[in-house]
Amino acid sequence: MKQIKFLGFCLAAAVMGCGFTSCDDNDDDNKGNNGESGGLASAINPATVLTAGLPTQIGDYAVTLNEKGQVATMKDASDTYTFTYQPVMYNGKRYDMSVMRIENLPEGTQRDPESCTYYLNINKKGFATYCYEVYYDAYDEKTSYDEWWFGYNSDNQLNYMKRTEGGNEVTEMTYTNGDITKVTVKSDEDPYSDVTEISYTTDKFTAPVANKAGIMLFDYTLDVDMDDMNMVYFAGILGKPTKNLPLRLDNEEGDFEVFDWTIDASGHPTLLKATTYDVNDLPSGTDTYTFTW
Repeated sequence: MKQIKFLGFCLAAAVMGCGFTSCDDNDDDNKGNNGESGGLASAINPATVLTAGLPTQIGDYAVTLNEKGQVATMKDASDTYTFTYQPVMYNGKRYDMSVMRIENLPEGTQRDPESCTYYLNINKKGFATYCYEVYYDAYDEKTSYDEWWFGYNSDNQLNYMKRTEGGNEVTEMTYTNGDITKVTVKSDEDPYSDVTEISYTTDKFTAPVANKAGIMLFDYTLDVDMDDMNMVYFAGILGKPTKNLPLRLDNEEGDFEVFDWTIDASGHPTLLKATTYDVNDLPSGTDTYTFTW
């Protein structure tokens, strides 16, 4: 099973362009579009998604807010993400908002920083439906252009993601009683479906652990290959969270991960310990991540 540094994602190239397949919701506001702006990013309120408030620290990333309570920046030693909540034009198209990731270079570095800008369109419910990505590779001095589409179920939870990276990779999330229980991935390059199962009880946690704070770690605890888009979730624009916190992830190769959450008296996660097990049920590694509120 792939090991991913939590929210420390390095974009190598991300996504290259195609159409959108409909989700299981008939509301046009919940379907991806092909570059048409559809809402007011200035009205985005992350408190509608993260109802217990936003952490000030997520893993290695410090979070700052603007005067409206929206995410302004997320920063660690390597990168800074800046969120801009106003319309912007790029290559003749209008987008509702943008997010920029820029590499934090040591003083005196003799080159431009690597950067990536995500131009996003938002529907009337405040959720992203489309993203046009512009990535600048400072090492090769080249720019690439990629695309993403997002869809939501009737409960406004993300259940569909298409990205042109990896041969038009499509990820579909199956929900059961408000929780993602299956993630299915396929692409033009590999039409065989890769399926991951997610559980909400374990030997230690015999009852589900309520996701009161609305934390969603798509890449890490749900096996959704989302890269920098997990940052965008914390801005409140990638749908509503699962009802409970994921506790176990099983893939088709037979290895699995177990997630041990520490929850404070307010229902906020403060620590996540993730242990990977091989096909023989033997632990092969453990990572820990902290949250500050």
